[in-house]
Amino acid sequence: MYIDINWEARTNGQFRHKLEDLINQISVHEAKGSAKDEEIVKQLTVEVYRLCHYNPGFLIPYFFPQFHPTVPKPSPLSLQDRPYAFAIFYFQIGGFICFRASRQIGKSTSIAARQLVNAHIIRKYKSLYICPHQEFLTTYANRLKDMEREFRFTRHWPDLRSNLKYKEHDNGSTITLVKCLTDSAEARSKTADELLYDEYQLLDPDLEPDIEQTQKASLMPSTVYAGTGTTIESPLECRFQESSQAMWHIRAGNGKDWINCGDEEQIMKVIQEQGPTCPYTGKLLDVTNGTFVHANQQRQLDNQIGFHIPQVIIPEYAHDIVKWRDIWKAFKRYDHKKFLQEILGIPTEEGSREITLQDLKNMCQLPELPETLAKRAKTGYYRFIISGCDWGGSDYNPADKTKVSYTVHVIIGITQDWKIHIMHMRRYSGMDYPTIAHYIVEDHCKFSGNSLGADFGVGGAYNMLIRESGKINVKKHLIFQYTGPNAAPVASPSQSTLFNHYLLNRTESITELFRAIREGDILCYPWDEAKEYLLDLLNMFRIPNETASGQTGFLYRRHGAKADDTLHALNFAYVISRIFKKEPIMKDRELELAIHRNLGIVGGAGGDEFGPFGFGGGGMIKG
Repeated sequence: MYIDINWEARTNGQFRHKLEDLINQISVHEAKGSAKDEEIVKQLTVEVYRLCHYNPGFLIPYFFPQFHPTVPKPSPLSLQDRPYAFAIFYFQIGGFICFRASRQIGKSTSIAARQLVNAHIIRKYKSLYICPHQEFLTTYANRLKDMEREFRFTRHWPDLRSNLKYKEHDNGSTITLVKCLTDSAEARSKTADELLYDEYQLLDPDLEPDIEQTQKASLMPSTVYAGTGTTIESPLECRFQESSQAMWHIRAGNGKDWINCGDEEQIMKVIQEQGPTCPYTGKLLDVTNGTFVHANQQRQLDNQIGFHIPQVIIPEYAHDIVKWRDIWKAFKRYDHKKFLQEILGIPTEEGSREITLQDLKNMCQLPELPETLAKRAKTGYYRFIISGCDWGGSDYNPADKTKVSYTVHVIIGITQDWKIHIMHMRRYSGMDYPTIAHYIVEDHCKFSGNSLGADFGVGGAYNMLIRESGKINVKKHLIFQYTGPNAAPVASPSQSTLFNHYLLNRTESITELFRAIREGDILCYPWDEAKEYLLDLLNMFRIPNETASGQTGFLYRRHGAKADDTLHALNFAYVISRIFKKEPIMKDRELELAIHRNLGIVGGAGGDEFGPFGFGGGGMIKG
């Protein structure tokens, strides 16, 4: 269970006395400097570490004795002037720690110190730092390198590898830095005890299951989420809401009241031109005179710990009138939303959606129910009929409680005037995958489906269950693997053992799907029947993106705690409809012809003929 060791030292006299005694002994033996004294110091540091429940916060001055080397008199790095920083060094096994913070709070320095100290103390400890952008990775790598220079135990062994992104220690511990923006490729095949997610508000939560696999063999898995509070649907905010939600409370000037620095209404009253001011007495506040209060104590007991850290509780900002003026200027000049995010670390409204609830309701113009549409499909009413399948996790994970994401199967029919009718949507929960695959094939055949598109997210295993049924033509079963925003719309992977496996530009394809919805090209059966599934489409938001080369654009990210499986199942089916329509979404002419042959597409531009049956309905072209 999490224990605030700084608060413990301030309020528990027995603990403080024992701690001070051990630290004084370390100072005495360190000053003597003999080999024997060095061994005693090592033993004493271990005693401090254990006394503090494996939180090395009070040992940071010992590990970084000459920090800030550019000043005339370097001093040890200390957490005493930033008491909330002790939380960043809490070492937990299982569960997670989440830090929802503002900008410029010294987060990178603390995380780097945590990695170096844990790598030194714990034998064969493997720490994996993950961030979404190359620029973040480079900035952190340089900070970690600077911290190494000031670390007491940094050694350069010729047989140990050490570069900006990978560091080996002589006790078998390692520190690895990776970037995961549109895929988890850099994290795959690695092993880790500790996962440190930085700028987590920008990470794609769908990559997390792959990254978590790196901890499978660990006996002491530890996970940290850190970032800036931006919007209420970000992965960081969702993690924080699932945590103990600890807020820094400052003792008011009257000595009896407390001010919650995570409460927008309370903290805004504190921000005055002269400095952080007590709303009860009008006196300046000491922002270090506080403690974390956990709103959800049960989650604290369950080791799901969350901390909110706003910029206004940083002493060097709050107690320095020159730096406080910058906060005051921001308070006066920034719009309210930006001030909340950047300075107070409080998330604001939801991000940018491409479609609205009304757009979804406008889709639902078909009066027929799915049963009637299934009968219509057998009469040859549609040019062709396509299934889309998004493989989701079928088991609820009570330890994580992140989201309930299930496999979703969507069936669409394409009319003679190229309108798309959503005829069937089904979510499979609590089933094993062979059973799910059986039902997907059964429904696909019930609607006389021509082609099926599914995601590659779980590799080939579950898609093979579809093909092994013997009822689906493998030439018409397309497997899509999402790629980044700068990739070709549809392309062949450089290496693959799966037939009909293709790369699909995630951003381009979803953008086109949203356009079709807004413009009325996709219709659905009545809203009351469809809303359970269509609401998934509102869980996708657009965020800005900048590549390592400086190219700007945007990405789609789903809500950190809500499912978007229906969106992807519909998207895979819609991409195949675009192929049937002969839209120019493949730059490789040979690839285009190969896919057209597999799908039975012949004839001129616009897709006016399909297979040997011409305009024959879905019931004639067997999937």
